[in-house]
Amino acid sequence: MEAVQARAEALLGTVDVWAVCPHGAHDGCPCRMPAPALVTAACRSLGLPPSRVTVIGCDDSVVEAALAAGAHVIRLPRPDPAHRLPRPPCLLTACRAAAGPEEAAGLLLP
Repeated sequence: MEAVQARAEALLGTVDVWAVCPHGAHDGCPCRMPAPALVTAACRSLGLPPSRVTVIGCDDSVVEAALAAGAHVIRLPRPDPAHRLPRPPCLLTACRAAAGPEEAAGLLLP
């Protein structure tokens, strides 16, 4: 996790909030994605409404959680080539796609 955070911040600069659910899929945690609680908690920490927040992720559960919270999404391809299955394009206007972290940064930064 620390390596991912370091790489993201090397590409994007300082990230104000890192929100992580350490629980497993069967732990029944309410912040486990695709539930929106982790996204809404991060928004509260930022003092921003979800409509002013962009979530970047490669997993369907991340996209679902962000959209359920009312946030914007940039979808990245999964890093593991074995999981790079063709995906239908995201038809929701709040969901954009990027080929990688550098392109996602370009979508966020002016």
